[in-house]
Amino acid sequence: MGVEIKLRLPDAAAHRRLPSYLAPRLRRTHAQRNLFLDAAARPLAALRVRLYGPDDRAPSRAVLALKRRLSIHAGVSRVEEPLDPALALACAGDPARLGVVDSPIIRARRDRVFHLD
Repeated sequence: MGVEIKLRLPDAAAHRRLPSYLAPRLRRTHAQRNLFLDAAARPLAALRVRLYGPDDRAPSRAVLALKRRLSIHAGVSRVEEPLDPALALACAGDPARLGVVDSPIIRARRDRVFHLD
């Protein structure tokens, strides 16, 4: 399970200092590429495809996420599902390809947000 932490920084100077503060504490770094598929009418219901790996042409792992108001159960928010890396890469060029994904996220958003059919 990944842990994502969001920080609200006071200004650009704090943002520039952050890498040097975090560097000695990092265990490892994961290269990733994020593709956000927003719908203008529902900006809080965006799909995200996240590709992991240093090579954008051959991701080692991919996940599909629905970015929305959090639903937390037992202290954990679960909004991601694994996605076939090859399909995720294909979706980068043609987001409608997500329409073939058998996923609760896609089923929940198919008609309301993206009109993938």
